[in-house]
Amino acid sequence: MFKIAICDDELISENKVNILIITFFIIVILVGVLLTSRASKHSIELYTYNGNLSTEEQVEYIKHNTPILTEDDIETYNLKDNKLFFKDELIKEGESRIKNDKKQQNPETAYGFINGGSKTLNVEKNTKFLLAVDKNIIYAGHFADSMVSSSLNQGIVIYEFIDARGLEIKYNKDIYEGDKTPDPRDSKLFINALKDMNLISEKKEDKSESHEEKNHSPRLSKEAIENAVFEIEMRELETKDQEHYHSVVVDCLKYFHEDDEVVAICWVNSESYSFSEGIFESQTGSSMPIEYRFLNENGLSLKTQMLAEDGSYYTKSLKKMARGDKELEDILFSYPPNPNSEKQNEAYDAKMKTLRFYAEIKGLKNFTYSVDEIPGYDKDVFIFENMENQPEGTISIVKKDDFEKAKDSIGKGNWPYYEGVNLHIESGIVTKATFDTFKNE
Repeated sequence: MFKIAICDDELISENKVNILIITFFIIVILVGVLLTSRASKHSIELYTYNGNLSTEEQVEYIKHNTPILTEDDIETYNLKDNKLFFKDELIKEGESRIKNDKKQQNPETAYGFINGGSKTLNVEKNTKFLLAVDKNIIYAGHFADSMVSSSLNQGIVIYEFIDARGLEIKYNKDIYEGDKTPDPRDSKLFINALKDMNLISEKKEDKSESHEEKNHSPRLSKEAIENAVFEIEMRELETKDQEHYHSVVVDCLKYFHEDDEVVAICWVNSESYSFSEGIFESQTGSSMPIEYRFLNENGLSLKTQMLAEDGSYYTKSLKKMARGDKELEDILFSYPPNPNSEKQNEAYDAKMKTLRFYAEIKGLKNFTYSVDEIPGYDKDVFIFENMENQPEGTISIVKKDDFEKAKDSIGKGNWPYYEGVNLHIESGIVTKATFDTFKNE
């Protein structure tokens, strides 16, 4: 028994030595991995600032300020398109803030992409930025201006994706510099840092990965589609007509995949207004179903669009859009909703808020009013709340003389109508209107 005990002690001692040796090798391996990891770890930081900073001041600035974005917020970077994709955590933070702003009915945030800057990063238009790698400034630039601004975005400009899931960094060369100016985005330090941290996404041509992985397609949603269509239609209006003030409301009725493309069937209501003496007056407008086909590569990009045809072809074109979907077909044929329906009231509400936002970013001043201060309608008027056939949330104001003249003409052959204005209470927007009801007297 005694010999056996000694033998056991020897085995135990031998096992301890083996355990120590194995532990030592594990530590060596872990230290090596850690050192390798640290060697490939870089800092990529985006700083924002206002005003002007000299080169020396920029260097000092990044030493003492907090970046708005770091390498930990980057999912991937596409070198071919210079597009940076956010990690889901950052996107969710931005979405949470945007939803909260929408509850507060702030159209500027709801349609942040039209106003430049970045919704996700909470950055305003024209804000200047510095991009630094390992505390070395790579280049400076600014976030995009409003899409309706007449100013030219030059230099390095950051544009946020329509769906707010990433940024595109564009280099708009100064027209006086010529084409020989090096592209600052091709910085070796920046590209090598991305490579070392495995942040570079595969090229589009690489067929080995799935379509979703290869192109980093945005999460499709009704809101993302509506935002994309909103931007398309607003840009088209602004390009054709810079004199008037525009408003666009989009209702995406259905979206689906077809032939590797995203098809969206939307009802689009657009209107252009003149402005005079405090009052907006509709000049042109349309309300129609439109089919959009998008490529879904690095964000939604429009490929084609098809409008419903006129006349005898209208019904046939709606059926073609519906593709045998009876429910969608019924919706298309029932649009637009009744004037006093909840959906129509929501659309009018959105239209007035968008018009106010558009007017603000176009630089219009002092164009919103309360009921007792509307130019030309501040005395000798009738004020009607919830007038028949008018949208909810509006107050109708008419001059007494015009109302009485129209009333006296009832039954005398001519259509009895009178002009006045509608005040959209929440936005303070006043629009010219024509009325033909006397039930609110």
